[in-house]
Amino acid sequence: PYNSQNIGSWSAATEHDIAKLIKILNKNKPNQISWPLCERTAALTRLASLIEKNVFELAWLLSIEAGRTIEDALSEIREAADFCRYYTSCATKLVSENQIEETAGGIFLCISPWNFPLAIPIWKMAPAIVFGNTIVHKPASSTPLLGKMIAEMWEASGLPGGVYNLVTGSGSELGDSIIDHPYTSALSFTGSTYI
Repeated sequence: PYNSQNIGSWSAATEHDIAKLIKILNKNKPNQISWPLCERTAALTRLASLIEKNVFELAWLLSIEAGRTIEDALSEIREAADFCRYYTSCATKLVSENQIEETAGGIFLCISPWNFPLAIPIWKMAPAIVFGNTIVHKPASSTPLLGKMIAEMWEASGLPGGVYNLVTGSGSELGDSIIDHPYTSALSFTGSTYI
């Protein structure tokens, strides 16, 4: 934070940790097929409610960890909840038009930035969940506590174990091992070219 106050701690993943996680996720991919679309969208709806329920803690973390003003933090929180509901409604429409299959996707990597550490990863992860993907989320190394809170909310939303996976650490140290892994299906990255 702005005043160097210790507000929490976290352990950085290693390249070995990433390789092991992705190998396990790939091995368990057939289990994802049994998770129906209606349950995926229900989890997104519950996540939207959890985001709104935790507005004060999220606003505090966005302010302390990411340097957002309270007004900007509240806007980002509303936006994150809206993304969940938007992609739920899109999924419902796609199903009614027979444009989405009830099959498992792949392993989706989400590398998110420090300056919109809640809204951007939710914006990336919500459609990935709708389409049956497993998520590996690497938040900015300066916002790991927000990543942890996102993980806790996904778990509370009823997401099955192993669907959302948080890895923390430096993008410059972990980026290649995440991006270049042969079992990954898609990547969404927001950040600087330096990383």
